Amino acid sequence: MCFLIIILLSGLATFLIGCATVPQSGSFGQKAKSYVPVLNLCQQYGFDWQWDSFVRIVTLKKKNNEVKIFVGSPIIIVNGLTKRMTSSAKLSQAVVMVPVEFKELIKDLLVE
Repeated sequence: MCFLIIILLSGLATFLIGCATVPQSGSFGQKAKSYVPVLNLCQQYGFDWQWDSFVRIVTLKKKNNEVKIFVGSPIIIVNGLTKRMTSSAKLSQAVVMVPVEFKELIKDLLVE
């Protein structure tokens, strides 16, 4: 019974953490890498976004373009093409963060 309660509480915690929030501004260093909040990029470049807390994927959309960010993985999918970052996307204090190099990988989408 105790084991079941622990599983339910951890599931609830995962759900609550899945509600991604974003600090107001700035980039943050983690292990000598600079990361930026995804929501800041969305606001800056006009992306709509959707967070799936169950599978931990952020989907960004702008016009006919789509970017999928997999938290815990260096893989992103840009308009169906797989690209690789040198570091994984992270969930830090309920904030989805990507390495600053992410902007370089999607630079063609930022100017539209």
